[in-house]
Amino acid sequence: MPPGADGDRTRQRIAITALQEYRAEGALAVQVLAEFANVLLRKRLPLGTVRSDVGILEKTWKIVAPDAGIVSLALMGVEAYHMSFWDAMLWATAK
Repeated sequence: MPPGADGDRTRQRIAITALQEYRAEGALAVQVLAEFANVLLRKRLPLGTVRSDVGILEKTWKIVAPDAGIVSLALMGVEAYHMSFWDAMLWATAK
């Protein structure tokens, strides 16, 4: 097992437990869903698997799409908190 693998697995279990516990209150930004699909494709998973995994997330989570107001709020986050634009978009979508 590679160094750190046990710690990684522990963090994964903690994250999965938290996600399951708070799923009813949570949401996924379209940006997160798209990045998830992109990572799976870069790992060369079959397209059918990627579609299935994305579909599971779509059925399991509320999906939040950005609008012009979110873009404006993100720009405020860039200015006020010195975030990168894409991090600020996630922050603004979460607000």
